[in-house]
Amino acid sequence: MKTDTAHDRFEVRITVDPSDIDQFGHVNNSVYLRWVQEAAIAHWLAVAQAADQESLFWVVVRHEID
Repeated sequence: MKTDTAHDRFEVRITVDPSDIDQFGHVNNSVYLRWVQEAAIAHWLAVAQAADQESLFWVVVRHEID
């Protein structure tokens, strides 16, 4: 995981596991959604102040996969 403050970019490296592949040979959409959720959590933990992490919580209102 890496935060690039100069470009306001946050990256999480993902390794595709064979179990992530569906019967069509592609990563299943539910797996993509799990990765988005994991990246959102990692981002919050990486950039939120400790006091905010203790007193606030966040929710994802919407995910969209095209």
